[in-house]
Amino acid sequence: MTDGLIRIVRGLGSEAEGPMDSLASDLLARTGFVRRYTLRGIWHRLPFGMGVERQNEHASQASEMLRAAHYPVHLPPRSVAGVRPVG
Repeated sequence: MTDGLIRIVRGLGSEAEGPMDSLASDLLARTGFVRRYTLRGIWHRLPFGMGVERQNEHASQASEMLRAAHYPVHLPPRSVAGVRPVG
């Protein structure tokens, strides 16, 4: 398990950032996050074109699974399932 905070943030889609071991990476994959290998490491994101509501559902589920495995997670309130963005 990692000691650093895993952040699930909104970019072009929802992305997970921070130090991750293989279990955290597998949990994200189980909730729909796609792994992309880059020169800087592994990038985790939800598929593009899902829509904000579905991204929030997947981000909330990922957050719950990571917390259940005792990972420190930050999920902004606007990314919680059932919360509609303003504007």
